[in-house]
Amino acid sequence: MDLVFDPKDLRLVAQSNPDRVDLFYEPGSLPRTVGSTPFPPPPLFESTQQEDLEKDISNFLLKPPALDLPRVIPDVYDLLRADVQPSCIQLKPIRDLATGDVKGISEVIPPSAPVEVDFDELLSRPPGFERDVDFEKSSDIVERGSPARENRLDNLQDILATLPDLVEVVEDSKASPDADNVVELEKSEELDRIPDVQLNEVLHISDMPTLPTKTRWAEVVDISQPVTNYEELNPNPAYSWSFELDTFQKKAVLLMEKGENVFVSAHTSAGKTVVAEYAIALSRRHMTKAIYTSPIKTLSNEKFRDFRETFDEVGIVTGDVQINRDAATLIMTTEILRSMLYNKASIIDDLEWVIFDECHYINDAERGVVWEEVLIMLPSHVNLVLLSATVPNALNLADWIGRIKQKRIHVIATTKRPVPLEHYLYVGRIGASSEQKQALKAKATPEAVKLPDQALLILDSAGQFKSQNYLKVCAAKKSTSNNWRGPDERSRYLTLLQYLQKKDACPAILFTLSRKRCDDNAASLANVDMTTATEKSQIHRFIAQCTARLSSEDRRLPQVETLKLLLKNGIGVHHSGILPIMKEVVEMLFQRGLIKILFATETFAMGVNMPARTVVFDRIRKYDGCQFRDLLPAEYIQMAGRAGRRGKDTVGTVLIMIHSDVPDSGSLQTMMMGKPHSLQSKFKVTTAMILNLKAGLQRRVEDLMRQSFIEDENQSQVDQMVKTRDKLRTDLENIESLKCDSCVDIESCLSTLEQLAANRRALWDKILEFSSAPKLLPTGRVLVFRRDGEAPRLGVIASFNSKQKQISVVSLAEKAESECYWPASRKITTSSNPKCEQLTIGAGEILDLSTTDVRIDVKSLGTPKGLREAGQNVFEMVERWDFTKFNISKELKGAGLDLAEQLQTSNYWEQRVLSHSCAQCPLFESHSRMAQKVISVQSELDRVNLMLSEEGMRMMPEYHKHLALLERLGYLEPNGPLKLKGRIARAMSNHEILLSELLVGDVLIKCKPAELAALLSVFVYQGKSDENEEADIPEPVEEIMQEFKALALSIGAVRRECGFDEDPQTYLDQYNRGLVNVVYNWASGMTFGQIMQIAENQQEGTIVRCIQRLDELLGHVRDAAKVIGNPELHSKVEQASVLIRRDIVFAASLYLE
Repeated sequence: MDLVFDPKDLRLVAQSNPDRVDLFYEPGSLPRTVGSTPFPPPPLFESTQQEDLEKDISNFLLKPPALDLPRVIPDVYDLLRADVQPSCIQLKPIRDLATGDVKGISEVIPPSAPVEVDFDELLSRPPGFERDVDFEKSSDIVERGSPARENRLDNLQDILATLPDLVEVVEDSKASPDADNVVELEKSEELDRIPDVQLNEVLHISDMPTLPTKTRWAEVVDISQPVTNYEELNPNPAYSWSFELDTFQKKAVLLMEKGENVFVSAHTSAGKTVVAEYAIALSRRHMTKAIYTSPIKTLSNEKFRDFRETFDEVGIVTGDVQINRDAATLIMTTEILRSMLYNKASIIDDLEWVIFDECHYINDAERGVVWEEVLIMLPSHVNLVLLSATVPNALNLADWIGRIKQKRIHVIATTKRPVPLEHYLYVGRIGASSEQKQALKAKATPEAVKLPDQALLILDSAGQFKSQNYLKVCAAKKSTSNNWRGPDERSRYLTLLQYLQKKDACPAILFTLSRKRCDDNAASLANVDMTTATEKSQIHRFIAQCTARLSSEDRRLPQVETLKLLLKNGIGVHHSGILPIMKEVVEMLFQRGLIKILFATETFAMGVNMPARTVVFDRIRKYDGCQFRDLLPAEYIQMAGRAGRRGKDTVGTVLIMIHSDVPDSGSLQTMMMGKPHSLQSKFKVTTAMILNLKAGLQRRVEDLMRQSFIEDENQSQVDQMVKTRDKLRTDLENIESLKCDSCVDIESCLSTLEQLAANRRALWDKILEFSSAPKLLPTGRVLVFRRDGEAPRLGVIASFNSKQKQISVVSLAEKAESECYWPASRKITTSSNPKCEQLTIGAGEILDLSTTDVRIDVKSLGTPKGLREAGQNVFEMVERWDFTKFNISKELKGAGLDLAEQLQTSNYWEQRVLSHSCAQCPLFESHSRMAQKVISVQSELDRVNLMLSEEGMRMMPEYHKHLALLERLGYLEPNGPLKLKGRIARAMSNHEILLSELLVGDVLIKCKPAELAALLSVFVYQGKSDENEEADIPEPVEEIMQEFKALALSIGAVRRECGFDEDPQTYLDQYNRGLVNVVYNWASGMTFGQIMQIAENQQEGTIVRCIQRLDELLGHVRDAAKVIGNPELHSKVEQASVLIRRDIVFAASLYLE
C-alpha cells in the first residue's frame, strides 16, 4: 500500500488500485486518525507560507524520524478497523468550533477527484513494515458514475485479496471480544508472520435504511401532495372555517368523514385543534357524543372556553368542577374518562369520538399509564383522534393502538411550522476587552473597537447552523477583560428589554427555569414601563373586573398587589406558585397583547393559543429533580415553538441568553436540531387497576397487561415466537440421547458445577479485600477464569490492579470443548495453530489459582512480538500441563472466620461435583457437551414458552406482589372478588390501602374536622422531602400524626414482605407533612394572608393547589364512608370540606364564566 501526501490541503491518502481510503487532517487541528490506522498522522506544521510548508512536508516524507512523531506500532488488524469509503469519497472530521474536539465524521466528495492513479509514482513500503508491498498492475480503473463502479462492493477484502503473502483469511474463525490484541501462535521458532484474521463484509455506503411508512395496523399519510379538489371530495362538510385548511388538516378531515381514526403529530400552533373541532362537528351531525381529554385541568378549562364559543352544549367534568355534564361535547381530564370507563358510565354507549390532546403525555412517568388504560378499555365503536407534538415513533405508537383496537390508524405527521423560527445567541453588552481599551486610548477608529452585535443568528429558518456567528460569540466572550464580571441581572434584563423594543420584538416570553428567578427578575423591573396610557386603562379595568369576586382582604394580598403593578407596566409572571386566578388574569392579558414581557417557567408552553413574537431562554440548563442538565430537544422545541404568531409574524425569534460561558456547539445543535425522545410505555400495575378490574369481572388484569404498550413488541412477535417454539421442539427431538450408565446424573452434575463456579467467583471477591491478596497474584501466575458468556479458560497474570480489582492476563483464545468448569480434569485441548490474547478480567471471574508460574515480559506485551512470545510460553505450559492448585487457606492463614467458611463451602461444592457417578466417566467431556446441548435447547424452549404465556409478561412480577399484598391485608379473596376493604379502597383515586386502613380503623373517627383535613393533607402535598423534618405539626394533630406514622410503617413492612423493594421508612417518607400546619390553620378559620405569614418557603399557588386537591380527596373519603355505612365519619368529612372551601382558594376559574 503506497502513501501520497497532498501538501495543498494537508491530506494523508492511503491509495490502492482502484479504490482508496482517505484520512483527513485539517490545518491547525490536533493529529487524529479516522478510526485506527497503522500509519502515523502528519505533524502540525506551523509554517504559513506555501514554500515553507512544502519544505516541512518534504522533510516529513523523506526523513520522518527527524520529526517529533508519535510512536505508532503497525498492526495489520488496524486495516480492518479503518472506515472504507467509495472511490473519491473523503472522511472529514466535524469539530467543536470552540474547543477543537472531534464530534464526528462526515463524507466529502472533492469537486475534482482523480479517477486514474499513477502507481509508478507511489511509495511501496508502509511506515514500520519490514518489506515492500507489491501491487498487481490493474487496468480496470472504472470511471465515476459508471454502472460497474456503482455495483462494486467497496470492501477492504478487495484490497487485501491482492496480498496473499501477507494475509491469510480464516473463514470459520470467530473474532473474540478483545480481537485487537489477538495474535497467532505456531509450534515453530518463526513467528514473524501477520496473523490470521476474520474479514467482515463492508456494506455499500448507499445502502441506507429507509423508515417504514406502513405497518399492519398503521399507515403514514402522504401530505407532500396538496389536496386541490377538497370541496369536491367533501361537498357537505360538517364544519367550515373562514380560512383555507393546510394539507394535513384537509387529509385528516377527509379521513374522519369516512369514519377513520387519525393520529396527528405536528408542532405547536400548527393547527391540530382544527382536527379536534371537526370530530366534534361530526358527532353533532350524527347526534352522538364527543369527549375531549387533556392531561391537565388548566388546559381543560381553556378548551372549555374555546369550544363553548364555537359549539353549543359544551360541558366540563374535572375533579372539582362539573358544568353541563349531559352535554353532547364534554371536556375532561384523562383520569375522569378512566373513572367513567371503570364505572361503566352511560355516556360511553352514545360516544362516537374521543379526542386525546397532548397524547405524548403517554411518556409521563407517573400518569402515562392512564392513557394506556383508557385506550385499551374504550369500546370498539369509539373513533379516535390523537393529537401530539412531533415524536419520532408515532407510527409505532399508532400500530400498537391499531392492534389493540383492531382498527387502522392513519398517521398524519408534519414538521412544517406555520411560522418559521430563527434562533439567536444573545450576548448583550459584554464590555470592552483589554485590546479594545488600548485601542480606545490610542484614539483608534470606531471600527477598530466595534463590539459584536447583541444577538447573532445561530440557526436559521432553514435549519442551517451558523458556525461563523458561533465563533464570533466565543471570541467576544474570550476577549472580555478578566477583571470584568459583567452586569448584574437587573442591568442584563434592562439591556434585553431595550434590545427587544428596538427590534420591535414584543410580546416576548422569557422562559426562566426557576420560579424564584421568575419572581426576582420581574421584581427587579418593577419601575420599567412598557405600556401606553390606553393599555394601562384596559389592564386596570380587566384586573378590577376579575378580582371583584374576591374579598377586600384577598385583593390586598402581597402577590396580588405586586402583580397588579407589574401587569400595568406590561410585565407578567406565570408559574405554578402564582395564585390560579391571577395566573388566568396573566394568560388572558397576554392573549390580548397587553403583556409585553412575560417571565414564565416551562409549564406555560403547555397552554393553548398563547404565542409570542419572541421567545427568550434565560438559561438552557434545568434541574430535573435529580441533577442539572441541558434541556432535552423536546423541551426546547416545545418552549421555542411559542415564538411566531400565525398570521401576524413572518418569522418567530428565539434568543438564548449567554451569561459567563458559551454553551458547547455540539450541545446547542443537539438541543435545537435533535430528535425528541421516542415515546415509551410507562405502564405499571396499580392497586386501583386491580381493584377496579376485579370489581367489574369483565376484563382480567392479565388481559390489560397483555394489551399494554410495554408488551407491544412481544405481542407483535407472537407468530414468530410460535414458529421458533415449534423449531426448538423439533431440534430437541432430533438430539441424540445420551446412553451411558455412568452419566445418568450428568444434568445434576452440570448444575452443581454452575454452583461451584458461582461460589469461586464470590470467594475471590472476598479474598481480594485482604491487603495480602496481591501476593497471591504475582506476574506469571497461572489461573483458570471464566468471563460471562464464555467457557473457562487458562491464563497467565500480567499485572494486578488492587484498587480496581482488575487483572490483566495473557490467555489462549481457544474455544473450549466443554463449557463447564471441571476441577478434576487435567486436560486442555488446543488446535495445531492456537491464538493468544491479552485481556482484563475482574476478580469475580477467577475460578482457580495454580502454584505454577510462567516467564513473561510485561514491558513487551504492548508489541505483537512480545505478546506472541508470552503466548508461546502459555502454550508450552498447556502442552506439558503443569497445574497444581494453590492452597489459599494456607497463604491467608488467620484471615478471618468468614473467609474460612467460604473456603469450606467451596470445597463442599467441589466434593459434591466429584461425588456424581458421571465424574468417573472417561468420556465426560463429550457427554457433557451432549447434555449441555439438550439443556441449552430446553432452556431456550422454556424461555419461548414463558414469553408466550401470561407469566412471561414484564409486569407479571409486579402484579403478583400487588395481589399478595391485597390478599394479605384482606382486600381480596384468593382468586376471588373484592372484600369490604377492597370496595372501600376502590372509592379512592390514589393511596388506596393506607387511606382505607385509616377509614376502617379508629384514627379518622377520633379527629375533629380541622384535624382530619390536616392529616389528609399529607396525601396531596408534593413538596420537597427534606421539609418533613422541619414541619411544625400543631399540638392537636401531633398524637394523630404519630398513629398515622405507626400505621404507615406497619403497611410498609407488609409491602416489604410481599416483595416490594422499598423499606418501611421510605414508604412513610412519601407522605409529606410540610403543609399540615397550614391546612390545620386554614380549616380553623385563618385568612389567606395570615396563612402566608406562617407558611415558610411556600408560594401562594402551591398552597391553593394543595387545598384544592385535598377537597377532591375529601370527596373520595366521603364516598368511602358511605360504603362503610358510618354516618358520623361521613358528616365529619363533609364538615372538613366546608371549612376549606372558601375565599380565594376556591375562586371560580375565569375560563368557566
